[in-house]
Amino acid sequence: MAVYSGCLKNIMTKILKTAKTTFKNVAKAMIVKVLFQFIFQSSIALIGDFYIGFKKAHYF
Repeated sequence: MAVYSGCLKNIMTKILKTAKTTFKNVAKAMIVKVLFQFIFQSSIALIGDFYIGFKKAHYF
């Protein structure tokens, strides 16, 4: 029984390490995605605001 217990412990340890690594990678990817969305949406919004302000300034 001790052999099976040792094998199961090794398998559980490997699964846990894999799960931790996967979770970390997914978390990092989500953080990067959110940052890029924030940066690009902010810059697009600023460009849009500038363009609208520029058009209004030339029409009035």
